[in-house]
Amino acid sequence: MSGKIIIKNADGSDVTQANGTALSQPQELSLYSVPSLDTFDTMCGTTNASAYADGGQKECAGKFLPGTHDTDFEKCMQAIDCMMNKEMRVVGFDSHQSHIVTFMQQMIPHHANAVNMAKILLKHAETQVAAVEDLEDIMWGMINVQNFQIHVMRNYLANHAAYGDTIHDGVPLLATSVGEHCESTLDVDVVIPTQSQNLSPTTSVSGCTPSETMLCMKVGAVSLLIMGHWFILVLHCRILPGAFDLKQGSQDTTPKRYIPFVEARR
Repeated sequence: MSGKIIIKNADGSDVTQANGTALSQPQELSLYSVPSLDTFDTMCGTTNASAYADGGQKECAGKFLPGTHDTDFEKCMQAIDCMMNKEMRVVGFDSHQSHIVTFMQQMIPHHANAVNMAKILLKHAETQVAAVEDLEDIMWGMINVQNFQIHVMRNYLANHAAYGDTIHDGVPLLATSVGEHCESTLDVDVVIPTQSQNLSPTTSVSGCTPSETMLCMKVGAVSLLIMGHWFILVLHCRILPGAFDLKQGSQDTTPKRYIPFVEARR
């Protein structure tokens, strides 16, 4: 949401400085292109989301809402979530090395998603929104404030030299540049090698006698060096009497309570 404000002097003449002299740059600056809404965006109340809808040129393979998208609300939400998912895949940190720039590169599409989401809710759930106290004000607050913040972040990016020197597909990044700068798929399969595990029983734990209410085990991978002495952590799981009977055939149905504690043994 944006608009053009024309400022005049009190007498209706072209605006001047306070002392009456002409402005140093009186020429009107050109605005960014006004987006044109197609049938899908008009139906949703969104901006630039139609290409990411199911069947669109930039559709996502995965679903962000489970089930069948058989309502306009679901179709609109799928489109804007797909758009944010792709537009947040941004290039540049390896080049400009700016944490702030990367934050803004990803936060701009994140904010745009919030704006579109609020517009969808206002358009497709008007009665439900009106029934919740202050919710409509919250929606309009999100639209106005986050759109303003998008402008602030774009202004920052437009004046960041290292960001402007970042090239993607042979073109420098602009203040309005968004992803998708990288694919979600990999060129090669990722293989995670398996590792054999020793499942044989461990040796007995010194000083611990197993019983119906005491489990003894040795955590072999964990050891401590304290005051020049090595310790092995021994994990006990003490079962409170009467809480649970480990013997077969027990009819005890009381809740099971376990009290785990760790003991260090030299």
